[in-house]
Formats: sequence, C-alpha cells, structure tokens
Amino acid sequence: MIEYEKRKMGEEWRKQQRYQGISQLLLGAIFLLNAFLTFGTDIKMAFSQSVPIMIIIYLFAIFFFNIMHAIRVRKVDQSPVSEWEGHTKRMIKVNLIVLSIAVFTSCLIGFLLF
Repeated sequence: MIEYEKRKMGEEWRKQQRYQGISQLLLGAIFLLNAFLTFGTDIKMAFSQSVPIMIIIYLFAIFFFNIMHAIRVRKVDQSPVSEWEGHTKRMIKVNLIVLSIAVFTSCLIGFLLF
C-alpha cells in the first residue's frame, strides 16, 4: 500500500511524510511538556469515574480513523496524479483551521467550567 501511494503521489508523498514526522515530534513534545509541568503536583485523576468516558472516546477514535483511512485509500485510487499537486499545503491549512477551532473551544469550555 505504501509503495502504491508513493508511486501515485510522487513528491507530495514525501512532503506528507515530512509533515507527519514534524507533527508527531511536536505532539510528543507537547505530551512531554505536560508530563514535566504536572510532575510533583498534587493533581490526581479519578480514573474510576473516567473509565466509561475513556472507552467511548477510544471507540469513537477507532471508528473515526478507520473511516478516514478508507476515504484516503479511495481518494488515492481514484485521483489522477495532477490532482495531488499542492495537496500537502491544503492539508496543512485545513489542519491549522481545525486545530484553531479545537484550541478555542477547549479554552472556552475550560474557562466556563473553572
């Protein structure tokens, strides 16, 4: 599957791999920063209350990622090579918009709850 995408997408595939690597490093750094900031504090999580919510989120994530993977496979199969030009830039723009909305919503909910 990876070789097929690589041949079909060409240079855009390399750009996407670079973008994914950078975004994974940034996400890992955010998780490490969170771990260092909360280390040694008295913040305790009530896991007994959050287990059902975590299971629901986990199942939703599995469903969502499988649907997104199926859409991507279909798009790679049906799209001509010329349609992939600039795809990574468009993907980055959409991801930044979604990230901005998610951060704003999270801050708003956090502000209203606390």
